[in-house]
Amino acid sequence: MTTDDYMYLSTDYQPIAPEVPGAPGAPGLWLDIGGEVSEWQGGVMRVFTRITTGPALWLYQGQYEIKVSKSLTLEEWQRQKVSVRKTWAKELVRKGWGQHCQILIYARKHLGRLPTKAE
Repeated sequence: MTTDDYMYLSTDYQPIAPEVPGAPGAPGLWLDIGGEVSEWQGGVMRVFTRITTGPALWLYQGQYEIKVSKSLTLEEWQRQKVSVRKTWAKELVRKGWGQHCQILIYARKHLGRLPTKAE
């Protein structure tokens, strides 16, 4: 474990974040916008879940092994709460980390394909 092995999950973005401390093996799901698979190597993280927003309070959930999985299908995405989908849509536009995803969406819509590295 190092000082960069902390993961803070807000249920605004992560509707299936672990919420039961002390329950060995309690599963969770971390949604991410993707990007280069090589960016994320997986591993064990110390996971905290936000339990209130004002003031922000975080609860330690334990150490979780994080693994990369396949992207959500359209159907799986549509099964997410409307509030979660709206949060992701709004923040993809507002935050710098959403730019890569915006480029992919634009290319698919206007080019009918993913952009090349040169583009």
